[in-house]
Amino acid sequence: MSKRQRFVQAITNPDTLFERDPSSPPPESSFNDDKLAQSRVARTLFSPNRDTSIPTYARDIPLSHSASVRSRSAHSHSHSRSPSDHDRHLSAITEASAPSPKAATAPAAVAAAPSPNPILDDPLFQPHLINPQVAGDLPEGYTIRPLQRGDYDRGYLDVLRLQSRVGWIGEVAWGERFDAMKACKDTYFTVVICEGKRVVAAGTLVAEKKFSYDLGIVGHIEDIVVSRDQKGRKMGLRVLEALTFISERLGCHRVVADSTEANEAFHGQAGYAKEGSMMVRRFGLKIDTI
Repeated sequence: MSKRQRFVQAITNPDTLFERDPSSPPPESSFNDDKLAQSRVARTLFSPNRDTSIPTYARDIPLSHSASVRSRSAHSHSHSRSPSDHDRHLSAITEASAPSPKAATAPAAVAAAPSPNPILDDPLFQPHLINPQVAGDLPEGYTIRPLQRGDYDRGYLDVLRLQSRVGWIGEVAWGERFDAMKACKDTYFTVVICEGKRVVAAGTLVAEKKFSYDLGIVGHIEDIVVSRDQKGRKMGLRVLEALTFISERLGCHRVVADSTEANEAFHGQAGYAKEGSMMVRRFGLKIDTI
């Protein structure tokens, strides 16, 4: 019966729409041996090499199994594997990725020390100018080094505020001033003492280059300050000694330390003596002290 005849029959007699045409082949014949041989899914499902070790409930789910076969066929038509190969492959991967009993009970490895940050650890001047004797006189756990760019977040400004007015300085402005000071070669030398990573003491040497004294250099030591919780540990003296050592290495013919009458004895411990007097004229707010 042609398609047109079937269509006319369905219109004129709808009850026969779901009746099978006696002259058409049975439904089973549409899945004959020839088509079975041409179906990749069928070849997999009915292959004599099928792994019979798969549980019965798994073998009775041809939909998921055929979906797996279609997924593998989409990757490569020429490298399709039988289910047994696939299962053995997954088993090998699972065993390789599973932790061994020894690995599960082994102690955790010691974490490696963090690598230095070339930007945050950028020093204001070369570290070889630090007096090794001063570094050796510090208590355990303390270090002395040049000011670094990353000291913005390590408490340098908080310590400096204990001595003079600082104001609010943003990180961008800090970086710009740090770069400007570093660009003046052999001029600014700020040293800090750290307990761990926290800055607890600091001081600055400014090397003034002159035409007098045969192109001499005069050192000016300023802003020596120590955190309140470090008082009595000679941190300020260590900073003063370190700055004095740097001024000598630079070839300064003299070095001047800003001081008050109350701090004369402190500077005297490092070989400084009172000489002359200093006149000051201030501009703007009169809140800084010397």
